[in-house]
Amino acid sequence: MIGRISAALVAIALLAVFVFPPEFVRVWERAKAAELVRAGSLEQAQWVYWVLRLQRDPIGNSNYHALRYRASINAGRDIRKEATKSAIGAWKKTGAAGVGASYWNIAMFSVNYGQDNRKERDKNTFWLERAAKAGIGDADRLLNAGNRDLDRVRVLMNDGDPGAALTWKRDSGLSLTEKHNALRIAANAGHLQAMRELGWSLILNSESEYQEAEKWLVKAAEAGETQAANRLGNCHNHKFYFCRERDVTEAIKWYEIALRPPLLFTPPVITLDADHAIRLGTMPRWYSKPFGHQENAAYELARLLINGDGIEQDLARAEQLLIRAGEWKKAKKLLSELTAQQESLKDS
Repeated sequence: MIGRISAALVAIALLAVFVFPPEFVRVWERAKAAELVRAGSLEQAQWVYWVLRLQRDPIGNSNYHALRYRASINAGRDIRKEATKSAIGAWKKTGAAGVGASYWNIAMFSVNYGQDNRKERDKNTFWLERAAKAGIGDADRLLNAGNRDLDRVRVLMNDGDPGAALTWKRDSGLSLTEKHNALRIAANAGHLQAMRELGWSLILNSESEYQEAEKWLVKAAEAGETQAANRLGNCHNHKFYFCRERDVTEAIKWYEIALRPPLLFTPPVITLDADHAIRLGTMPRWYSKPFGHQENAAYELARLLINGDGIEQDLARAEQLLIRAGEWKKAKKLLSELTAQQESLKDS
């Protein structure tokens, strides 16, 4: 009996230490999670922050919702909407508990991308002021940047924020060189849309830019950017742009990547403050759905499969791809011809 009571007391004590650990334990847990974030192991880090949430740690709670939101970027609209709502609700509470990074994150949701003079009390100013009072020096810099929306965007861009760089690039008063420089900032920060936009713009600009254009299109396509992959497929299949020789194997590789589920958003960048609190960069507002690109990749790959051109002939898959290519007249015509050919073979 005494042994059972002792075991129960030990279990209760261990549970109490787990749920209400000393502060030095939570500091250690935050540091370990921060190491995982820096190493790119975000899923593992999110589990550590989940534990910190159970321990009522404000920084752990704030970071958990930051990573959960980031992971929802390319999920369905309802999942992304719920993650966003939960994150903002949590950040208001953790910000009030002294986590300035939480207020900063809310402010990044409300960056205004217009070009007119700012209103005195807009949402972005409201949350930046709270972040500044909580000790976030970058919030002070944005508040003092100037009285235009783009003044704040420019500060963020110069800090390497890809979302801000893409915003700045859309200013109609910029030269092509300035637009390319903005795209390079976003591309170097890992923004897939910026890589693809930069590569395509360089192709259209001059043949002397083809080497850099190829570099960015390949990087974007290797990371799963559908439009870049389709353009590379066409490049190698039809000897466009920098592809001087036809390479069907390369074309097939890129067409297959182009047919994968599209990545619509590039997640915001992550910064870790001195106390291991996560600050996110500007939230993705723009994306370009791959209208026509996946249909084109399906059509071109179907043609190769029908002809056994560089790949083993596969009429069944070619038919599926032509159906996926949709209502394009050339796809419909080829599908009709293929269907008639298959019926003829059955009859014979």
